[in-house]
Amino acid sequence: MTDTTPGLLADYLSEHELAKQIGVTPRTLQRWRRRREGPPFTILGRDPLYRVDGFRAWLLAREIQPVRNGSRKRA
Repeated sequence: MTDTTPGLLADYLSEHELAKQIGVTPRTLQRWRRRREGPPFTILGRDPLYRVDGFRAWLLAREIQPVRNGSRKRA
């Protein structure tokens, strides 16, 4: 959140802040929440908040390791 945010919410980002940081629209985050496929969130009042560590864990869980194909044929 912004610099004026109390320390209690310092580790949380608003929907707009997270969207801006990861390069998606707030609408994308809304769609992910509806489909239950996005990062974990907390509702405070009517506003979703995203814990930075929760988002990082979600992102790491989506990491894909490249698979090297060892059966390349050489001419």
